[in-house]
Amino acid sequence: MGFQKMTKNKKISIAAMAVAINLIGGLIAFALRLPIYMDSLGTILVAFVFGPFWAAGVGAMSSIVNGILFDYFSFFFLPAQVLLGILAGSVKGVQSGRVWKKGVSTFAVSIPVSIVSAIIAAKVFGTITSSGSSYIVQLLRVAGMSDISAVFIVQFLTDYADKLFAVLFASEIIRRLNKR
Repeated sequence: MGFQKMTKNKKISIAAMAVAINLIGGLIAFALRLPIYMDSLGTILVAFVFGPFWAAGVGAMSSIVNGILFDYFSFFFLPAQVLLGILAGSVKGVQSGRVWKKGVSTFAVSIPVSIVSAIIAAKVFGTITSSGSSYIVQLLRVAGMSDISAVFIVQFLTDYADKLFAVLFASEIIRRLNKR
């Protein structure tokens, strides 16, 4: 499937669908209070197909639209979504054929995204956000861990699980589309 040869209008349409995928995933995670976010599948899918510029745009638009319609916390995490789009579109191992390479590369991408997200969660929201992972953060804080440490540990573990799921799912979608 010639993704790179598409017209700009088709790319914009696919990017809009990716924003919708992010919103639906985020709503499912929000409604079920899951400890993962499920709001980046569309961003990663676009990163694989169109690259970092388009993925950063999808991440930003997802945060804005989600913030307006459903969860105002999303506005504040816009930098993390943009960073994810840039890194997922730039780090080639995330898109490689082998699962272990995807796992290692997703781990590397998750570190800076988690740092940005942890700083936002700890400094802007005092560790309590709309995510189900906030419950885990509070348990670690009660156990004596500092705010930033508790948020980073939980953020990293949940970000890694969330992004790895999105990477593997997006890879499978692209693999199946390429068969057509």
